[in-house]
Amino acid sequence: MREPIYRQALSHSWKLVWHNKILWIFGLLAALVGQFGINNFVGKLAVAISTNISLSDYFLGTYWKVQGWGTLLLAWLAVIAAAVCIITILAAVAAQGAIIAAALDWYKKKKTDSLKKAWHRGTKHFWKLFFLNVIKRAVFFLVILAVVSLIRNTGASNMTYSLIFFILGTFIALIVSTVTIYAAGYVVEDESGLIEAIIKGWNLFAGHMLVSLELSLIFFVFDVILVAVTLALSTLVLIPTFVLSLVAGFTGLTGLITVGIFISLIIFILFIVLIGSVYNAFTISAWTYMFMKMHREGVRSRVLHFLGLSRD
Repeated sequence: MREPIYRQALSHSWKLVWHNKILWIFGLLAALVGQFGINNFVGKLAVAISTNISLSDYFLGTYWKVQGWGTLLLAWLAVIAAAVCIITILAAVAAQGAIIAAALDWYKKKKTDSLKKAWHRGTKHFWKLFFLNVIKRAVFFLVILAVVSLIRNTGASNMTYSLIFFILGTFIALIVSTVTIYAAGYVVEDESGLIEAIIKGWNLFAGHMLVSLELSLIFFVFDVILVAVTLALSTLVLIPTFVLSLVAGFTGLTGLITVGIFISLIIFILFIVLIGSVYNAFTISAWTYMFMKMHREGVRSRVLHFLGLSRD
């Protein structure tokens, strides 16, 4: 088994995403069904633990009580929302499959034959990828429910138990997320059935548990760095507000301040969308690249190699 070359995986994935900017749009769509990795889970678990709202309110929201015409209006809004939701899910799951397909081609040929072909491969495996995402989200929900319940029942003041439950829940989420990633790879690459892909994904994870953990930690560090850089650069979007506020001060046209705030808000939203789209496409590509390395060649843990405990 070969030593994991994370730098190569990250480098090749970045080249793929940078030279095929249509993947940025795919990354934006795929983000709607969640990122690869456990970062979303950790954030949701932290919010669920830190808030006092009930879990039903947290996951399902609050029901609005309406009567008369309000009921009819709400029904129409529900139909429209359902239609938009269905279209969004179709596009999001297909985009996720398209990025995986493009990353698989990039791994094998160092190029992508056709992103249109990759999109068709994503739509071809829609239902299997869809149910993989549903299963992952369902398990995440149950894990968060269990962790929060255990923490609340043992008392929030007991930090030791809270930390143990938090780590345990995160580790379970790591397993589920990674198996889902590998299963998605088997679905697109080998056209495996849903159950077969999950079994293969579990076997691949079991054989590369430390490697999967190491890659998860790498992306966790990337997430922290990305958030810090994004927050730092976000201050630049205030430039229009600052400039127009100065102009408003000299001219007395106070409405320019509102215009400046609006422009800054639009720039900020576009900036966040751009960063998220590129990073999500990059993350999926990197995980897929490592999946192919494990699937075809086998890799070994960097930690075990450093300690001299790995076997060739």
